[in-house]
Amino acid sequence: MDLTIIPTSGPLYDAFISGDFDFKDLLLYGLYLIKLTAVTAGIIYVIMNIYAGLKYILSGAEGEKEGGKDALMMAFYGFALTIFAWIIVDIFLAFFMSGI
Repeated sequence: MDLTIIPTSGPLYDAFISGDFDFKDLLLYGLYLIKLTAVTAGIIYVIMNIYAGLKYILSGAEGEKEGGKDALMMAFYGFALTIFAWIIVDIFLAFFMSGI
């Protein structure tokens, strides 16, 4: 998957080039953007886990591990929220795409 806002190949790319959009193309583009957001959220989640893990490990000498724990939990909550939103939108789009 390419990480661009406008697809670089496939039927969506053809719709962008020709300028001929219909409702199905808009739904496909919405699904493409949701997948792009999920990939980006996964990358941010990994980075935040590394940061929070280092914060947790390095705070051992100071005795302030709460900041690291909180950062780990917030990273998990954000990722879980993104995944659940993606699932809901995917079901919504599948419902509308089934009739087209």
